[in-house]
Amino acid sequence: MISGYIGFGRPEESRRTFKRMVEYGIDPNAFTLSFSIKACAVLGALKLGRCLHGVVFLRGFASNEVIVHSLSASNEALQSFEEMAEPDSVSWRTSSGQVKRWRNYFRSMREDYKIERGLKHYNCMVGLLARAGMIDEAEELINGKALQGESFILIHHEFFEGCK
Repeated sequence: MISGYIGFGRPEESRRTFKRMVEYGIDPNAFTLSFSIKACAVLGALKLGRCLHGVVFLRGFASNEVIVHSLSASNEALQSFEEMAEPDSVSWRTSSGQVKRWRNYFRSMREDYKIERGLKHYNCMVGLLARAGMIDEAEELINGKALQGESFILIHHEFFEGCK
């Protein structure tokens, strides 16, 4: 079920199913952990992703091929966006090289690792681009994402904050 939810673009259901599994006392195996890690990457659930990473090592799955692939694909995305998730004045000082680096991570999530980018990822990129003065590119990113309701408000708030 966990992998099925991921496959059908429902990472939140995947996360909830994993949580219920653990609450019922069912030990996760390499497959359930690997898909749960992917769900964390898609959702931007950094804290849970770090916890699952720890479970991988505690349970001795660190050398399991399924886990190794999952961690190499998801860990890079989680790490990259983790650095952007809690910006401070230093991390938001942007140069063209930094913007290019984050743009590559953002692209790589979907194209290389098949990780669906969530609203948090878009918010990070929009804020980064706006803070770097790349207003047109930030607007293109917003316009390319079909947003409604709260998502629309959140991403535009990030855009306007970045334009200050």
